[in-house]
Amino acid sequence: MVPSEPDSPRRETSAVTVAATLDKQMSSLQAQFKSAGRGSEEFGKMRDQIRSISRELPVARGEVVQLYTAISKMGITSTSQIGALTSNFMKFGAASGESPTALAQSQIGLSRAMGTLDNGPGTIKRFNDEANTLSSKAGVSAQGILDFAQQLAPTARMA
Repeated sequence: MVPSEPDSPRRETSAVTVAATLDKQMSSLQAQFKSAGRGSEEFGKMRDQIRSISRELPVARGEVVQLYTAISKMGITSTSQIGALTSNFMKFGAASGESPTALAQSQIGLSRAMGTLDNGPGTIKRFNDEANTLSSKAGVSAQGILDFAQQLAPTARMA
């Protein structure tokens, strides 16, 4: 058996592909920022948040960019809130073994339906922690809990 070369063409090609994909994602996010009237300072903060999250958690920077983009398209406009939510949902996804993007879509939708979205990332983090605990104890997916809660939200809101 021949050990693989660390600088083999295959590794270089995949690294180039990953870098190109990340560059494309960041360009798309930058265009989104510009079209929303945000300046280069806001984009710089966002880029720093993404780097920080990808260093803190064992996830690829491209995954963080995807989640950041998805959250920014859900009506969250504050760069600091998007960064906090991105970090929170990456951790929630890692803890639950589920898709951070799907969890974010469900949880932000639930928060919007319950009228708690404006309470900020801290409220969402606490609910995510509870959903994760309940998921572990009940043996059901966190996504299932969020989906069920979202179905109950209109009735709960009226009560």
